[in-house]
Amino acid sequence: MAADHRSRPSTTFTRMPRGGSRTPTGGSGGRDSRGGRSGGSRRTTERSSRAERAREITRLRDPEGLPFREIARRLGLAASTAQIYYADPDGARQRRRRERYRGTCRACGRPTSGAQGRGKAPAYCAYCSRRRRRTWSDEDVLAAVRDWHALTGAVPTVLNWSPAHAPAGHAGAKLYRSEPGRWPSAALVARRLGSFPAAVRGAGLEPRPPGSRRRWTEDRIVAAIKAWANRTGSPPTRAQWTRAGRSHPAASTVYRVVGPWQQALLKAGVLNGPARGGRRAG
Repeated sequence: MAADHRSRPSTTFTRMPRGGSRTPTGGSGGRDSRGGRSGGSRRTTERSSRAERAREITRLRDPEGLPFREIARRLGLAASTAQIYYADPDGARQRRRRERYRGTCRACGRPTSGAQGRGKAPAYCAYCSRRRRRTWSDEDVLAAVRDWHALTGAVPTVLNWSPAHAPAGHAGAKLYRSEPGRWPSAALVARRLGSFPAAVRGAGLEPRPPGSRRRWTEDRIVAAIKAWANRTGSPPTRAQWTRAGRSHPAASTVYRVVGPWQQALLKAGVLNGPARGGRRAG
């Protein structure tokens, strides 16, 4: 038994299989079979540069003809990443493309990120965007209301500046998301100036009349759940109501007005047993 113990190699690393293995089998600070430090090998393996990855992808792709999906599986990458590294080994093309897509920060004039794609550069650089999120003053909020009116020809509404509660395809919510950091959230507006209509009036404009906009009371939410269940044959799931629709509120409204999701389903009389995700109840 003692001889068997002494005959074992001192290292706890295994030989890397073809295609690369990311994780050692254990141990730290020892030496691998080539005499290198095991900790260094781990860092080198886990933090391979883009160029090293690209060389490995090329080696597997060109002589062996492996598909990108198999290459990605071997290297622990997404298939799309493997294709990008193969076509652009050092990232030069990507950097040039992002440079072309940069914009100019409205606040400081510095370049903004071009990572989002053509025509999608944010209005503010990362620094100014963080600063604006932290330091919206009352006057900043009022100026944003006026800017929205000048840009769209209409005063902003809560749904414009609270996209999570807007129905799918809502034009105002889409505009709000298109320039992160340019507009304050509806919650921040109400917190700073008392209410959203008060902010619009403070900017010298007249709030849009409520019209047919529905206020979701508990009774209306229960009725919407029943109508959904009658129409589809099963109660709604949280995922289906992530965003508000024409005939139902957002899931967050259900939680705020009624309570937990299953409690709302029970009040509507459409849940006979535990229901999770998209499975049918009952």
